[in-house]
Amino acid sequence: MTLELLLAEFDGLIQTPADVEKLNATILQWAVQGRLLPQCADDEPASQLLEQITTIKKNLAKAGKIRKPKKLPKLKADSLPFLIPENWEWTQLDEIALDIHYGYTASADPNLADVRLLRITDIQGNRVDWATVPGCVIKEKDIPKYLLEENDILIARTGGTIGKTYIVENVSVKAVFASYLIRVIPPKNISARYLKLFLESPFYWQQLLAKSKGTGQPNVNATSLSQLTVPFPPLAEQKRIVARVDELLGQTAVLTQQLASVHEQRRGVHTAVLHQLTTKTSEVSSERSSPTSEVYTLATHFDRFYVDADTVAELKQAILQLAVQGRLVPQDERDEDAAVLLARIAAENDLEIENQRIPYVPIELICDVRGGIQKSKNRRPDKNPIRYLTVAHVQRNWIDFSDERFFEVYPDELERWRLLSGDNLVVEGNGSADHIGRTAIFRGEIENCVHQNHLIRVRPNQELLDPEYLNLFLNSPEGRGEMLERSRTTSGLFNLSVGRIQTIKVPLPPIEEQKRIVAKVDELFALCDQLAGQLTTTAASRTQLLEAVLAQA
Repeated sequence: MTLELLLAEFDGLIQTPADVEKLNATILQWAVQGRLLPQCADDEPASQLLEQITTIKKNLAKAGKIRKPKKLPKLKADSLPFLIPENWEWTQLDEIALDIHYGYTASADPNLADVRLLRITDIQGNRVDWATVPGCVIKEKDIPKYLLEENDILIARTGGTIGKTYIVENVSVKAVFASYLIRVIPPKNISARYLKLFLESPFYWQQLLAKSKGTGQPNVNATSLSQLTVPFPPLAEQKRIVARVDELLGQTAVLTQQLASVHEQRRGVHTAVLHQLTTKTSEVSSERSSPTSEVYTLATHFDRFYVDADTVAELKQAILQLAVQGRLVPQDERDEDAAVLLARIAAENDLEIENQRIPYVPIELICDVRGGIQKSKNRRPDKNPIRYLTVAHVQRNWIDFSDERFFEVYPDELERWRLLSGDNLVVEGNGSADHIGRTAIFRGEIENCVHQNHLIRVRPNQELLDPEYLNLFLNSPEGRGEMLERSRTTSGLFNLSVGRIQTIKVPLPPIEEQKRIVAKVDELFALCDQLAGQLTTTAASRTQLLEAVLAQA
């Protein structure tokens, strides 16, 4: 398959931004391997261009304008990674650069503007807004050494941006560059754009990462950069390669826009369908009218609606919302009537509760809500050790038992604080609105287990409230919204308490309907997991096929 055919038939292979990135990387790799264009016999060989560069550097060194060129060890033929065209040459970055050196050490001052100080953070998306670059204090005699000129190439040498490059273009101010950047000055008789292209290729990144390994915080120095191995074409071909890469990357940029548009359209349809599904007001009276059938329809046509794991997660949230609205399963006239249930709760608590098909009942009337045990410093984990659960153990809708923790619990305390199967555990406080009220159900996985004071235990009266249904509600959009609303504080943090949780009202259908709801949610969630697995498998298969095609193109 040719590159043109791949671009024309991209629908089946290229469907995500990551796919486009792979294609872009392949284009750049082909470019530096001499595989992107046919060779031209009339081109002046790269060996002659290298000789010209050597002469230029010697003359500049004699004039004191650059340092004396270092003599680098010759590249060994058996160390070269791939074959290049006959009129190309293998060289090193130091041989084709007039200079490679660090930037100026100074503090940036936004109040100064005579001489700007270009920093890593000023380079965004291969662009610089020179008007926003701060100034710096620099002696007049130091300016020429660091003054930026057109076609200078800057390389970030440390941190998360290590190896990222920028070619200086359209510089409209007098500017120097900061010390966390390394400048490569290309001679006038080569294409600086080709050099920049090389510095974005996979071959460059392989070398850079190898040179920066084992250094703690990732960083690369000027010496390492100077020794980079560079496949070097004739000047005329450098220019043709740059033009061809610009053309191809322009086409892949259009692909990216098309993919984003398709993704947005599919996500919009998915969101609209779920909104319509969860905002219908009709009650469920039979299996035929249940929105469950519409959920299955979504699943059947998942390739039209689901583009990533996020959309499957949204479907799960919609299912939970339908569940707590009483719209997921049909009612059964044999179930205990809600009026009877309400009367029993009201009589036990001497209260009046509004009678409706699915009554909303405060948690405090149907659950025992209690904080956790306080872990004190004078207790020894090797004496009367009892497992205990912390906030870190309680994830949303599951408990991580892998990190075992123990501390001393006295026998009388164990009876008071021991977790029982069906206890719902709620995270009391967290800096994130998304994690506040994170809830999971303890199903008796550990015989003797307690929980710390930053977890709140909600133990339902299982004659009235199924523990699994309670867990389902607390993790639904409605339940999470109730907890978030109650957790807001004036300080901007989020914090729940026993009292706040007790006031949450739970939709309470008959106990048998609760069990049917839980069973249906389990069934539909299994379907969602199957869809997510299909998305993962399909994406993996497509990636393998794309990589195989790119390797053989």
